Order: sequence, then C-alpha cells, then structure tokens
Amino acid sequence: MTQLERLLAHRWRTVFLVCVLLALSGVAAILWARIDAGDRRADRFATEADRRGEAVSTLARDVRTLRAQIRAHG
Repeated sequence: MTQLERLLAHRWRTVFLVCVLLALSGVAAILWARIDAGDRRADRFATEADRRGEAVSTLARDVRTLRAQIRAHG
C-alpha cells in the first residue's frame, strides 16, 4: 500500500464527509441560482404588467376625453 492509500484507509470517513459537503454546497448554489433567476423573471413580469396597466389607464382616459369633446361639438 502506498502512503496515500494508508492515509485514505484511516481517514475515509473524513474524506467521504468532505465529498458530501462539497456536493451539498454545489446543490445549494445551483438551487439558489435558479431561485434568483425565477425572482428576476417574476420582477420583469410585474414591471411589464404595471406598464400595461398604465397604458390601459391612459388609453381609457384619452377615450373619455375624446368622447367628451365629440359630445361638446355635437
């Protein structure tokens, strides 16, 4: 047995624990990135909905103004 093999044989639990912790850290980082991307996407959708709502309000106000002008002129 080489010295590395002997070291791993005595400390296999520690090596295994380090590997598991690294894997869990990677999974956590991937999940965090996906959640963050979903939050950014939801923010974009909310901004777009606000813009569309403002556009509809402006259009409705303009239509009311034009109708009032048409009624006034007759």
